[in-house]
Amino acid sequence: MRVSFDEVNDQIRTKIPVILSEFQPTLLIAVGCGGFVPASIARNTIRTHTGTTLPTFAIILSSYSNHKQKDSGINVSQWLPSDADLSGHNVLIIDEIDDSRQTLAYITNRIHSGANGVPNRLGVFVVHNRITTKKGVFPESLSHYSCQEVHSDEWVEYPWKG
Repeated sequence: MRVSFDEVNDQIRTKIPVILSEFQPTLLIAVGCGGFVPASIARNTIRTHTGTTLPTFAIILSSYSNHKQKDSGINVSQWLPSDADLSGHNVLIIDEIDDSRQTLAYITNRIHSGANGVPNRLGVFVVHNRITTKKGVFPESLSHYSCQEVHSDEWVEYPWKG
C-alpha cells in the first residue's frame, strides 16, 4: 500500500487536535528513521495549535533487516542523551507504523523503567497501526493513537523511504 506525503500530512494534522485534547504532550520523541517525518509534521502542527514548540528528542532503533525478514532483536543506534530528564513530562513517542510492536514496546518499556526520569504520562502516536498479532506489549498506562488502522498484510510504503 503506497501512501502519499499529502495523505500522511492530512492524517497527522487531523489527529493532533485529538491528542492535544486527550493527552496534552509536553515532550516528543521521534523514532528514526521512519518516524522523523511524522514527528516533524506533528511538532509543527502542535506549534500551530498551541504557539509552543515542544522539546523533541530523536532515537534510532531497528528490528528489521528488511521488510520481509524480521530480526528477533532490537538494534539501538541512538538513544536519549544521558542528561535527558523525562520527569513530569507527558511524553509522546512518534513513529510511522506499529507493525509487530517489537520496537515500540522496547522503547516504551525502557522509558517506563525510569532510567531518564519517570514521565507523568507516556503515549505512542503512529500514522498506521497494522492489525496483526503483536510481539511486544506496552505498559498498561500507555495511551496509543493512530491515524489509520491497516487490516492487510500488505507493506505500507512511505514517500520518505524511497
